[in-house]
Amino acid sequence: MIPSQTFVRKCVELQFLKPDQADETLAEAVSSQTAVETLVVRRGWMTPELVDIVVSLCNPTEIAPGYELLDVLGRGGMGVVYRARQLDLNRIVAIKTILLSSMSNPNVAKRFEREAMAIARLQHPGIVQAWNFGQHNHRYYLAMEFVDGQSCDQIISGGRRLSPKIAWSYVRQVAAGLLHAHSQGVIHRDIKPANLLATTPPEGSSLPPGAKVIKIADFGLAVLADNDSLESRITTDNALVGSPAYMSPEQFGGEDVDFRSDIYSLGVTALNLLTGQTPFAAKSLVQLAGMKKTGLAIDDPQLASLPSDQADLIRTMIAPTPNDRPQSYRDLIDRIEQLQVADWPQSSPTTAAMTETLQFDSSDDFSTLSFTTTPLSDAESQPTIQLNNSDRPPRGKRRSRIWIGLIAVGIAGSLAACMLTWMPWNETGDRSFTKVTTVLPLFDGVTLAGWDVGGTMVGAWNVVESPDDSTSIACLARRGAITRRLPQWPHQRISLFVYLSESDDDSDSESTTTADIDFGFQGAGATVPHPTFRVTDKMIALGLKKGDFGDFESWHQRRAPNSIHDRYHVIDIERQDSDWYVFFEQQFIGTLPIDDSDNVENQSGQGMLRLVVTDNDPDQPKVHFADLQSSQLAATINTATGDVTKNPE
Repeated sequence: MIPSQTFVRKCVELQFLKPDQADETLAEAVSSQTAVETLVVRRGWMTPELVDIVVSLCNPTEIAPGYELLDVLGRGGMGVVYRARQLDLNRIVAIKTILLSSMSNPNVAKRFEREAMAIARLQHPGIVQAWNFGQHNHRYYLAMEFVDGQSCDQIISGGRRLSPKIAWSYVRQVAAGLLHAHSQGVIHRDIKPANLLATTPPEGSSLPPGAKVIKIADFGLAVLADNDSLESRITTDNALVGSPAYMSPEQFGGEDVDFRSDIYSLGVTALNLLTGQTPFAAKSLVQLAGMKKTGLAIDDPQLASLPSDQADLIRTMIAPTPNDRPQSYRDLIDRIEQLQVADWPQSSPTTAAMTETLQFDSSDDFSTLSFTTTPLSDAESQPTIQLNNSDRPPRGKRRSRIWIGLIAVGIAGSLAACMLTWMPWNETGDRSFTKVTTVLPLFDGVTLAGWDVGGTMVGAWNVVESPDDSTSIACLARRGAITRRLPQWPHQRISLFVYLSESDDDSDSESTTTADIDFGFQGAGATVPHPTFRVTDKMIALGLKKGDFGDFESWHQRRAPNSIHDRYHVIDIERQDSDWYVFFEQQFIGTLPIDDSDNVENQSGQGMLRLVVTDNDPDQPKVHFADLQSSQLAATINTATGDVTKNPE
């Protein structure tokens, strides 16, 4: 057991808790005889993932044998990276581990192993090197070099841009690293500025003064081209992962990708470095996918701002069709060297001469290995998400959106059981039902047909124009609630998009627009506490609520992403055997137990979905709900063996 004072002191040091919160937690722990770890989660001040980090740093030599954790570089949705010391050689390294809450997902472990295998193949000065990989107490870890520098994402943050000479030098170095990766049968699939690390060249380098060496990081999404098995993909059918702003059109379409997909992402990166902006600005994924399939127009302002030879090369790199892009990295490098921007070095620094440190920039997803040494926060960069291209029913005049897939998170392993038995997800039931068999639209994009069942509508509701020029459901009153009965499916996934417009009110005001998604109950305004997922401009939370506008008890809470006002965000709510599983974007938020004797009809799974809005602006609705649907779920069964596959990705 970790002493309460030690745990709380580390929380304050990492800025996970404020000093007054730490004092209050310690006092309550003494008076109630409750563990401080339990209290900080119960109050919503910290997530179980943050508690995991603190516990690890309080036991610095017990996570990875032979290494001592020193501090946190950053974290993603399922993993965390620490600065650590390799004890036998007394050198600083980066240690990447899987969070306890993600260890029971077999696909997370497979992806982690795949990343280690991919990096182990690669020996190149432009690629972050892997030094050790192993498993200790059921937790995987990966030891890597630690490069002193910044990510390109940090360098161009705030709209800054690089000179053509520097930008194309970076792009050429990345192309050289990807050439080596391709020769070893590795496709990266997530090239973007956050995964490109800039560091000082070693002594004797042929690079000009002030130039930087660029190293490619994060091979967590890499494909091993010589492995045709399904395990080399670790994705569901018709679904791929990537970072939307930099993904190739074929990644959006769920098609097979090759090295030309990396060339596409590198082209978008080049434009980002040169202009300080990413192309294809869109508020929804469907708009973004459509723009990428069309390509940039010749007179696009971003391209028009560049010399014609640079604009032509970028346009070729990000051509919608792979056959129209450079057909080899050597061809790409030749074309870069023909640009009138710099004198290119004739040789690259040797691997042995490279420095041995690595710094990262923050990201929302574990698969993006890019972090910063500033205190951890929920600041959002380019999230790595999973896109599902499965067929969906027509939505009238609405454009169908590309659905964000889910990564299942289960119970922690035996180490979690002995170290963190107080965590709420330890008693979570299995997530066994994930295969979609039937899809039922709950909103046709034209009318509110099927809503307001039994006179349960509160306030004025209507179909309005959505911020992305489609249509949505919105409340036209200060507050309101509208209900839809769900199908009688024992296991189902409720999916919907929510857009929360930025309020014009004073930021210091205690009043904030709130969007609630109530589920798992019978009848409107149920007096018995029922499950609710709440979204505001400051936080997202999962908990219980009485009635439409009653008190809300938060069980799982985290800060709202920085993009909360920029675009639609998808919410998925799954009814499994014994628990509701809730996801926001790709991120697993938490579970709530199903009490069949209470509000949900036994066995049928039939119940109500209720949308509730408070502190709204009647003249300009702040909350938009779109693309609502329910999917009937079944367990994935191996027809050859009859085995049920649980927790698929």
